Amino acid sequence: MHPRIAFFVLLACFNLIYPKVGNAAPLNSKLISLIPPGSQVVSGFENNQRVHAAGGPLLLSTHNNSLDLQDWVALAGVDPERVYSEILQVTFAPPDAFLREHLLLVSGKFRREQIFHSAELNGATLTTFHDETILVVEPFEREKASMSDTRWLAILDDRIAVFGTRWMVEQAVSRFEDHAVPDPALMKKLALFRHDVDSWNLIKSMPFPSSSIFLQALSPWSDIFDRAEYLLVSTSFDTKIRVDFLVQVKENGKAIDLNERASQFSRAFAQGTAGEDGRLPEVKNLQVDQNGIKASIVLSNIEFVTWKRSQIRSNNDSLNMARQAAKPDHTGTSTIMSLRDDSNH
Repeated sequence: MHPRIAFFVLLACFNLIYPKVGNAAPLNSKLISLIPPGSQVVSGFENNQRVHAAGGPLLLSTHNNSLDLQDWVALAGVDPERVYSEILQVTFAPPDAFLREHLLLVSGKFRREQIFHSAELNGATLTTFHDETILVVEPFEREKASMSDTRWLAILDDRIAVFGTRWMVEQAVSRFEDHAVPDPALMKKLALFRHDVDSWNLIKSMPFPSSSIFLQALSPWSDIFDRAEYLLVSTSFDTKIRVDFLVQVKENGKAIDLNERASQFSRAFAQGTAGEDGRLPEVKNLQVDQNGIKASIVLSNIEFVTWKRSQIRSNNDSLNMARQAAKPDHTGTSTIMSLRDDSNH
């Protein structure tokens, strides 16, 4: 099964952690240098009070990314003094391949020995890479139907967790050991985000198999991303919740009606937020030129939460239908596109 992009809102996933006030502008990230160049999907947020007050960040990622996050929370749960400050999710597609490589990066404060010892008691094993102790984690029983990847977990200096497929963890650990600088191409894209964002997402153009699966997902977000070079979506939480998006179109692509693309952004938020008269949420600060579009949509906290709940219900139904229709295979990824509710983790 191949990895659909999972459009989900993370709802209060981190219980028993210490929220901190900070700025999630991606250029300020302490984890960006660990991301392998060429990664197609990068999402992040900083664990702060504004994010928790609104019920969690808006993230665009793959189903495997969401499983990595759930499993890391379970593995680290034995550490009563754990602290999370920043979380990044990364997905990479080798040339002419699917989005099969996935990585979770978490900064904070962790007790590696305690976390590893508990995992070993539950069947995990140890190996080494670059003189770092690595925990080898097989799929959890609850996820074997949708993931068969054996993943690696490294905890660097008790302050950075690196969890994902072996190749991705090797890349991240190597970059940590080599004191690598962030990928300049990635930094150029991240500089386009506004400085007050609390969560952010970057989706770049993908190899054909991956882009084909994403566009078949029949989500408003896949309509927005169609024939785009990259898509940026970010969220800022204040008295109102502002969602910004930027679409850069491909220079050699077919003509695209960019005003229609902007209306698709409004339709993405229609379910649960449209007025009694059916009027769609208003797109604000719209800028359209020959290269792409930039716009925002502003929702009240109630509208945002209502929209998330409606999306969760809708996508859980799609998730169950996809599971019933999918044929088993051995690629270790998921065909399922879903909006996940992680509020119980």
